[in-house]
Amino acid sequence: MERFLKRTARIAEGQIIGNAPDGARIGGVRFTDDWTAEADVLSTDGVLIQRYTADRHTGTLRRVM
Repeated sequence: MERFLKRTARIAEGQIIGNAPDGARIGGVRFTDDWTAEADVLSTDGVLIQRYTADRHTGTLRRVM
């Protein structure tokens, strides 16, 4: 489970931060359930600007907000 969170964070940084506004950063990665995790992208002032869901079963990462 911990490996899944770390992998989600790495994928999120590679895919999300490259497409996010300058100064954006990963604010947190957490489990939603046993098969999914969420990654929050924060702006430079700490405001949530994007949220992504990673599915462990299918290996997909999709933007939900």
